[in-house]
Amino acid sequence: MDVLLGLNEWVHNFHPLILLEILPVYSRENRSRLQRQEKIEKMLRDWNYKIARIRKETPLQLDLIDEIGVHSDIANCDYLLYHGSSHDLISNLFKALN
Repeated sequence: MDVLLGLNEWVHNFHPLILLEILPVYSRENRSRLQRQEKIEKMLRDWNYKIARIRKETPLQLDLIDEIGVHSDIANCDYLLYHGSSHDLISNLFKALN
């Protein structure tokens, strides 16, 4: 979260693709981790960014999601973040790969 906050102006200006790992919250009782995750999700909405969960299967898949949510699956921690204006390009790219 702190790294994304530090990139705020740069992201606004250049709309880069962002790959990152967000470890699971595991349960709603993990308030600190859940709050940080929710701050990241709000920041992404403010930037008009989409969240795509990367499924490392064969073939590689992207699942567009609205929120990361509370889960405990360590295999579902990798994300591609991209500006909304890139949605068609990203979707077509992954269709072409499969």
